[in-house]
Amino acid sequence: MSKNVLIIAGPNGSGKTTFVTEYLRESESSVYISADAIAERLVPRPEEMDSVKVQAGRLFIQEIQELIQAGTDFIVEVTLAGKGFARTISQLKSAGYKVAIVFIFLKSPETSVDRVRNRVQAGGHHVPTEDVVRRFYRSKRNFWYTYRNLVDRWSLFYNSTEHFQEQDLRKMRGEQQILQDLRKILVIFLSYG
Repeated sequence: MSKNVLIIAGPNGSGKTTFVTEYLRESESSVYISADAIAERLVPRPEEMDSVKVQAGRLFIQEIQELIQAGTDFIVEVTLAGKGFARTISQLKSAGYKVAIVFIFLKSPETSVDRVRNRVQAGGHHVPTEDVVRRFYRSKRNFWYTYRNLVDRWSLFYNSTEHFQEQDLRKMRGEQQILQDLRKILVIFLSYG
């Protein structure tokens, strides 16, 4: 029986948590883990999350290690703004896991900043604007040039519209249509990064 990990990735404000909540939480066999969710367990108020960021990060890594040791399927949420998670993917692969990434992206860093601002106004946690912008670029670049090459499967979801739009470029709709879709999505995806 294969072990599976699904990585939900993308820049801040891209809709990772919403994606998990709306589409994946019904999967009863998977545990969900994110550093933000751990920070929320440590402090009840979103404005206090910065004070436990380091502790939440350590617990995040510890919980992933425990899940790997137990051979548990899980869903993990990350930005992929750094390259350190590549070590975790390597460890997962060595432990016999099938690893997939769903990368959720937005049209621009301004969209990320607006989404985070809206989240804060709705009672969610804050991320400094300069961090959001920096992570926007790094997240996309790291996914495209590093992470997608390390996993068994990956998918792109565009979320600058009202609904998540899967950009599955492998669907057979005629070669010309695939090329047009590929050009369109790559222009959007690579235009800011």
